[in-house]
Amino acid sequence: MVYSIRQGFLISQPSMKVFSISAAFFILISSLHSQTIPYNIVSSEQVAAGITYTFYKTALPQEIHVAEIDLRNPQLSIESVRHNGLVTTSEEVRKNTSEKKNALIAINGDFFSFKDSCPVNNQITDYAPVTGYSSPQKSQFAVTAGKKLLIDGFTFSGTVLTKSKSVFTFERLNSTRTLSEITFYTRYRGATTKTDSGGIEIILRPVSKKISVNDTLRFVVASVSTISGNSFIPEGGGVLSFGRSDTSSKFLAAFSRGDTVRIYMDYKAKTHPVTTKIAQLIGGWGRLLYNGKNLPAIADTNEKLTDKFTAVRHPRTFLGINADTTKLFLCIVDGRQERSVGMTFVEMANFLQYLNVTDAFNLDGGGSSTMIIRGKIVNAPSDKTGERPVANSLQIVQISN
Repeated sequence: MVYSIRQGFLISQPSMKVFSISAAFFILISSLHSQTIPYNIVSSEQVAAGITYTFYKTALPQEIHVAEIDLRNPQLSIESVRHNGLVTTSEEVRKNTSEKKNALIAINGDFFSFKDSCPVNNQITDYAPVTGYSSPQKSQFAVTAGKKLLIDGFTFSGTVLTKSKSVFTFERLNSTRTLSEITFYTRYRGATTKTDSGGIEIILRPVSKKISVNDTLRFVVASVSTISGNSFIPEGGGVLSFGRSDTSSKFLAAFSRGDTVRIYMDYKAKTHPVTTKIAQLIGGWGRLLYNGKNLPAIADTNEKLTDKFTAVRHPRTFLGINADTTKLFLCIVDGRQERSVGMTFVEMANFLQYLNVTDAFNLDGGGSSTMIIRGKIVNAPSDKTGERPVANSLQIVQISN
C-alpha cells in the first residue's frame, strides 16, 4: 500500500507496501523551549494486516520509529514476555515464535536490576504472575482478559492459607528477599531462589496445573529449609522465603512436610476499576500523557522523577494508546549518536499528541532501546557493543488458525 499527501493528511492508495516521501510532510508542535519541531515522515510500511511501521526524522536530528497496531484485527495479540535472566529483545522474539505464533513486532520493556536480572516493576505474561511489588508508584501497561488496554499503577498482593488455617500475606514475587517479609519464588526467578542462608524457605510442589493470577492455587509442602538458602524451585511449583525476624518461629511452625497450602495472588489498579483478570502487564517509569494532557509539560508525574532523567535527551522507548483503546503505538527514538540525539519527556509527549495518542508512558531507554520488526532490528541501539540484554519485552504476536 502506498500513501500520498492531500491537504495535510495521508491518503492510502493501492500499490506497493513501502513508500518514501520526497516532499516534506510537516506537523509543527511546541517543544519545551517553545520552538517548533517538524516531523518528516521518511517512509512507511505495512508489516501485516493491522500493523504499520513508520520512520520519522527531525532536523535536531532525531530518528523515530513507530509501530501502529490496530487491535481490532482478531489475529493480533499483545504479549508481555520474560525469559530467565537478561537476554536481548531479538532473542526473546526468537524464543516466542513458533509454527502457530509469529512475533511480528517487539520493543524492550521495563527497567531492571543488573544485580539480580529482575524487572523493577510488576509483570504478568499470559495470566501468569512473573514479578510482584506492592508499590504502585510507577506507571504500568495492562491488557485485560477482555482486551481492554490501560495505563496505571498496580499493587501486587498475595495470601497463603496453611493446613492449620494460619494466614500469611506477602507483597513480593520473584524479587530480592528482605528481612521480616515473605517473598514467593517461581521458575520465573530461575532454577533457584538466589537467596542467602539467613532465612526460612518452604519448598512447594504443584497440585494446580498452572500458576495464574486471581486463582486459588494448591501446593504440597515438599520440604522445609532453615539452613542453606538458594533453594531449588520445583517446575510448576514455588518457594515461600522468609527473612529471619522475631516472627520467624510462627512462620516456621505453620508448615510441615506433606501439608497442602493454598496461595492466591492479585494485582489491583490504582485508579481504574478492573473487573476481569489481567492477561498481560509490564512496567516502566514516567507518565507522558493522561487523557490527552502533556503531563511533563504541566506537572510532576508523581513518580519521583528528576530533571536529569526527564529534561535531558536520551534514547527512549515509549508507548501510547488512542482514546477508544483500539490502537497501540510502540515508539523508539534513537539517541547519543550524531544521527539522532534522543528526546526529553516533553518532546516524547508532544510527538505522541501529534499521533493522536491520549494516554502514554515511558519504558526503559538508553542502550536498552530496541525495536524488532519481523526478526530484524530497525533502530540503532546506542551501546557500542550493540543490542543490550534486557529483562523483558513487549511483543505483538500474530496467531495462526
